[in-house]
Amino acid sequence: MIPIIGEIRMVSFNFAPEYWFPCEGQEFNKYSYPDLYEAIGTTYGGDGKDNFKLPDMRGRLPMHFGQGENLTDYPIGKPVGDEFVTLRNNTGRAEEPATYSRAPETAAVNTQPALTINFIIAYRGAKP
Repeated sequence: MIPIIGEIRMVSFNFAPEYWFPCEGQEFNKYSYPDLYEAIGTTYGGDGKDNFKLPDMRGRLPMHFGQGENLTDYPIGKPVGDEFVTLRNNTGRAEEPATYSRAPETAAVNTQPALTINFIIAYRGAKP
């Protein structure tokens, strides 16, 4: 099956095959990979003048883009969420709301059940 340039796949192996890159946020000169730049542009970063970035899926979960009823709009390429969250109750009283911190050195582990997987993106193949 010929991949479509810019296609992202989840795979069970820990390398990127020929004509694929790992999705690790790498920055490339747009003139080195013009077809890939044409497909994804600066969706995942870069200045668009000279460079662009690949998506960085390390430590992230994929999420559908768009907006559901009464939900926040998530455009393609927008990273969301916090890696570290620490809940605190400043008064010690249960009726007081907890606050949170984004500081990794004080964060508790709160990992949801997951299965590690590798994400790759095609830089050669059929044009979209």
